[in-house]
Amino acid sequence: MAALQNPNHPLLVNGLFQPLAHSSSMAPQNNMCGILETPSYFQCSGLAVTKEKDFEVQLSTNTALNNRLEDGSTYSLNGRMIAMADETTPVLTYIDTSVVRVLDSSLAPPDMVNKTNVTGLGHVSHRAKFISTEPERSLRLEVTVTHNNWDPINQIHRRFSAKYVVPGTKNLVKTHTLFQVGREVQVVGLLVDFDPDTNMPIVLVSSVSVTCRHKTARSMLAGGSVATPSPKTGRNFVKFSNKAEANKPKGPTLLKASKTAESNLASASRISKGKAKLVEPESDDDDSSSDNKDNKPEGAAVPVAPLPVKQGRPRKDDLVAAAKKMKQM
Repeated sequence: MAALQNPNHPLLVNGLFQPLAHSSSMAPQNNMCGILETPSYFQCSGLAVTKEKDFEVQLSTNTALNNRLEDGSTYSLNGRMIAMADETTPVLTYIDTSVVRVLDSSLAPPDMVNKTNVTGLGHVSHRAKFISTEPERSLRLEVTVTHNNWDPINQIHRRFSAKYVVPGTKNLVKTHTLFQVGREVQVVGLLVDFDPDTNMPIVLVSSVSVTCRHKTARSMLAGGSVATPSPKTGRNFVKFSNKAEANKPKGPTLLKASKTAESNLASASRISKGKAKLVEPESDDDDSSSDNKDNKPEGAAVPVAPLPVKQGRPRKDDLVAAAKKMKQM
């Protein structure tokens, strides 16, 4: 019997962080690479924005030891967070290439209260509606989503939960029915608080989408793109164009078909190389001759002698004679 594999349902975090101390590592001496750990914190004010609390978080990454974060500086980074229910400090494993130093330690840190972006993927394990009175009376949906993520330090899968609060606003009240127990969802929101009893992060939801259980999506043809000069010096922006619209005929289809028929008729009337011979318009005599020709039996075939091929421009008399012969055929 095959062993069941844990799904990869991470909790992605993106925001500004200020280290409380310099980064440290437990790597052996003379090592150039290892795991760097940096203490930092989340600035939260709750769902009602009435309380300000700083929650500790441990920043961790596996990189070169000279990529340390300095105390007091402000960095923008993103990674995966694991918040266990055993009252341990949440760990944010960030990507070292995503680190951007925003402010130095000499400048005051910016306002980061409820500014941490969260994108969670997981299965709904519990849902309940409640009436909130702060900041105003409204119906809200409280959803518990189970996440699974790989712990690179302990080399095991971690299973934890997060609480998502869906407001009853006009643009989100109709999304309450999407949260069904056992359904896989992807939720985007802001980290606003931590549950003191279960140590679960509380996220205020801004958007939600129902996934398709990781089924392989059909390949879609990408539209062509053309680089266009930018009004700003030194930059070229890429303008995306619709490939289907570019392949459509620009002119009317009927006009194009008539032009094609005329070109085919002109090519069929050519007898010799070079320029085509002059053909006079048909008269009433031609109509009568054509009627007599139609009255002849089909079995009587009239032999047609091929016209000699002449070089150069034909004379006017030759053109008239050739036209009369063609009428008699």
